[in-house]
Amino acid sequence: MSKKHISSMRKRTTQKSICILLILAMLSGFQPFIQIVHASNTFTIDVFTQKEPYDGKGSNQPCDVFAPRETVFLYALVSNNSMPVENQEVIFDVYGPANPSNNNTFSLTALTNASGIAVTSFVLPFAPQCFGVWNVYARANVSGTEVQDLTWFTVYWTVEILSIETGKLNSYWIKESVFAKGELVDVKVVLRNIAWIEEKNVTIRATIYDSLKVPVASSDRQFIMPANSTETVYIEDLLIPKWAFSCNGNAVVAALTPEEGAHCPQKNQTTKILPCYYVGGTNVSVNKDSISSWTLTTTSLIALIIIANTAKKRWFKNSKSRNNDQKS
Repeated sequence: MSKKHISSMRKRTTQKSICILLILAMLSGFQPFIQIVHASNTFTIDVFTQKEPYDGKGSNQPCDVFAPRETVFLYALVSNNSMPVENQEVIFDVYGPANPSNNNTFSLTALTNASGIAVTSFVLPFAPQCFGVWNVYARANVSGTEVQDLTWFTVYWTVEILSIETGKLNSYWIKESVFAKGELVDVKVVLRNIAWIEEKNVTIRATIYDSLKVPVASSDRQFIMPANSTETVYIEDLLIPKWAFSCNGNAVVAALTPEEGAHCPQKNQTTKILPCYYVGGTNVSVNKDSISSWTLTTTSLIALIIIANTAKKRWFKNSKSRNNDQKS
């Protein structure tokens, strides 16, 4: 047998051995080049509110400010590997600020919809019981896995009147609190909006009341207040009528919503209405008996000078008339 023939037989034997080994490996389930990976379940929950874009989306994120008596909508997205989980019960645990007169801790439940979102809502209490930080936990048990997320928000007057003043607005502001009948009054109002992103539609209503608490002058100004800002607004030309009752009065300012609700409590400032008429920058016809208890201002001082001059003229006139009578 030649060497060439022997070499050919050896090659055939080696090839047969390799084929037999591959067949045995396949029969035994061995797969040297194929790796099967079994994906694990990753369940998550995300709680948020309606205050977009600062609504609390994301893990343990805060949301924008709420006002007293505002409706809070709570949402919770339950997912498995970013896919929504439907018909899953979610529990919302709400913890209000510590309050000795009212317990603001309660729980709500809801089922997720086809989008994996559970929705519920509640109305915040009256002020000031609701003021402070509120925490909302959303939790669920998904196929034996407990998941939880947190969001929180502050409750306070979103729009608040910080201060008011009466006076005169010309090229600059002059603060005054004493006015005559027939005089025009201007009101300076300083407001604040603490919302992070939400502009507020505000109507400022200024009203002057006389000593009998009768409203004698009123005016409105409507404007859009930017988020996270402090604004100064002027209400001009409130006319004190001649029929207004004199002495102590009040200037009252309210910040109203488009629905005529109140953004916050009103602010008051005490004013005084003189028993005289404002004519061309001069106050006349003052009742001197009622002015004795007032603090003298420029306006009241002018009025007193007019009274004195008028009384002096009448005295000389009456004296001259009596002298003439005696001579005759």
